[in-house]
Amino acid sequence: MKKIMVVVLALSLILGLGALASAAEGSLKDGGKVSDTIPVKAVVGKYALVNIDAESINFVFEGAATENYKETTTVAVESNCAINLFFEATPLKIDDGDWIEVNYEFGNLFELTTTDTKGEKSVNPLFTQKDKQMYNLSVTAKLAEISSQSASDDYSANITITVFAD
Repeated sequence: MKKIMVVVLALSLILGLGALASAAEGSLKDGGKVSDTIPVKAVVGKYALVNIDAESINFVFEGAATENYKETTTVAVESNCAINLFFEATPLKIDDGDWIEVNYEFGNLFELTTTDTKGEKSVNPLFTQKDKQMYNLSVTAKLAEISSQSASDDYSANITITVFAD
């Protein structure tokens, strides 16, 4: 009984799949032609790339009052749809709470300064359709008075650039 059920099931699948296939037939006599057409469809998901050219940005200060340095890197942003951008920078500081003022410029889109608290900026929308753009990211760090920040090798911050679609 089980073998008969398996054979019936197999035949049902074969016949069922055959019904789904497209077929055309006709005479080819006297130059006749037979053709068949099937639609081809594709779905492309929303996709984006953010590529910061530098692995890190490093400043080396002597420690003098109002000493400042500027570093610039390139940020590539590419998307196949409309996107928004969110930029976040944590303070450049050490564990004891001392911090160094940092100014960020993202292309001609915005400028942001961080001190002892993080800074955030949004650009909505960055792209209104698929696009690819290069932006200069300039980071300028500036010391205050000599005694305003402790000497340390451990000052650190993070920059996070996030893109997203609605």
